[in-house]
Amino acid sequence: MANQPPPIQAPNNQGFQNFGSNAGIQNGPQQGGTQHNQQVQGNINSGAAAGQQPNESQENQERRKAYDGFFKKYLSKDANQKLGRDSYPIKKGKILIINNEKWPRKLCNSEGKAINEKGEVNRKGTNVDRDALKKLAEYIRFEAEVKQDRTVQQMKEDLDGFANGEDWKNLDAAIVCILSHGGEHNSIFGTGNFDEKLEFAELLKDLSQQTDLQGKPKIFIVQACRGGKYDNREASNDGNVETSDKIEFESAENLFNLAYPIFADALPSQGATADSNYQSQAADILVLWATGWGFVAWRNECTGSYFIQELTKAIKDKSELHMIELMEHVIPAVRNHFQAGPPDKYNPGECPQFLSSLDRKLYLKCIASPLNPSK
Repeated sequence: MANQPPPIQAPNNQGFQNFGSNAGIQNGPQQGGTQHNQQVQGNINSGAAAGQQPNESQENQERRKAYDGFFKKYLSKDANQKLGRDSYPIKKGKILIINNEKWPRKLCNSEGKAINEKGEVNRKGTNVDRDALKKLAEYIRFEAEVKQDRTVQQMKEDLDGFANGEDWKNLDAAIVCILSHGGEHNSIFGTGNFDEKLEFAELLKDLSQQTDLQGKPKIFIVQACRGGKYDNREASNDGNVETSDKIEFESAENLFNLAYPIFADALPSQGATADSNYQSQAADILVLWATGWGFVAWRNECTGSYFIQELTKAIKDKSELHMIELMEHVIPAVRNHFQAGPPDKYNPGECPQFLSSLDRKLYLKCIASPLNPSK
């Protein structure tokens, strides 16, 4: 793996809510080795779908109308500015941490070549992130459940058990943290191999469909690659690059479509009249990614990942901020670990992203108690 390089300018991210400004280049010295997840390479086709097509199917029309409503409520500029004065009442909750560190030593690639004889694909440093998340759970008084080195099937069972095995009627929020290798389209790899993967919709499904969590926040924190690109570009020449090197981003609509299968039956019929009692499975969700669509995510072998470390630190140090405001601090804090340079493994970059369907302010705070007094 390459020695730790410095900080970069990440390009603007399009199509999601509140990613924060990505202007300017920050420099700073770094120490220790850095790893990223390179198992899946390839370009991402991006861009929102065009307007309704003449021969568009009824299903696609329904999907498009559902996205339009989702965008208007959660992603538009007006929605960003109108979170409301109310906040989610959170006194207790539970957090599931899935920490994938080690893969089989006999693991081979598609050509049959051994790729992990010396632990080359193991995620050194991830246990530092796991421990930081456990300490965060203690700080906000959430009960933590930790799963170590899970295959895709085991992760599915973990998510199902977490969603359906808890007394969510008496809990206020759920958090799922995934620390693993990842690939294109927000997929997550398990420790068995790199052929099977946990899809984005499968990550959201179980908690989203838990009726006792309706109206309660469901937070997903993902430290994993989202493709094989390097998020960096030269700072020279005003940041201009050749057309072939231009970085493209997946649209919010395409991301919505990945999760649509699990929400379709819960979304109201487009012909239905307004119902104030309607509760969507797509609501009250916050997804935090370590890196942008299509890019690798970085992790220091000694100190853990920049994203998890900055996120947990910010939640503790800036508890007066709700999560959307807080991410506006986390994003530049992570970017400041990198510096400008060619887009390769020797000059990495990273800019976190998030997707929110929260309709109230979400605070994760230390709850005062006789054994855990507030500051």
